[in-house]
Amino acid sequence: MSIRHLDRLRRAPQERRAPTPLRIIGRGALAGYLGLTAMGLLVKGVEALKGGGGEPDDWVDAEPPAKFAHRFLEGVALRPVSIERSGLLNNAMHLIYAPALGLWYGVFQESLRPRPLTHGLVFGSSVWTLRVTLNPLLKLKEPFWRDPPARNVVDASFHLAFGLAVAYSYRELERRGV
Repeated sequence: MSIRHLDRLRRAPQERRAPTPLRIIGRGALAGYLGLTAMGLLVKGVEALKGGGGEPDDWVDAEPPAKFAHRFLEGVALRPVSIERSGLLNNAMHLIYAPALGLWYGVFQESLRPRPLTHGLVFGSSVWTLRVTLNPLLKLKEPFWRDPPARNVVDASFHLAFGLAVAYSYRELERRGV
């Protein structure tokens, strides 16, 4: 083989190979973390504008993910947890389920191949729907229709941002061969 022949092979466009299941899972989980980061920045920005974001005084006022972790630790693991840990528990729960949701995004993305904008909005809406459905069922929060409409709009926008960030992160990771 001549050098010129090898050069042509190197420049030949490579066809897209189907990713392995492990690559899909890893890419989805990483996209979930990146989506969580984007959502977290948005939440912190909104809290800074509103002047809120303080720690709750008791578990009744804690965020649903923190309440769930609190119930698990005290009820199943028999470990007492003080309210001062609610922020840590909230973050820990998000760090657990964001990559799990991203994993599912990856599976559906590789199966259906929709555009990131479309899939990101549908995915974010699905995550928000999951949140507003499960929280009352698990008695972590009142049903969403009891909240002020403005709070629901802001909460839904956070989850739409999460969905879009996951979708575009997944696409970028795919482009980079991750």
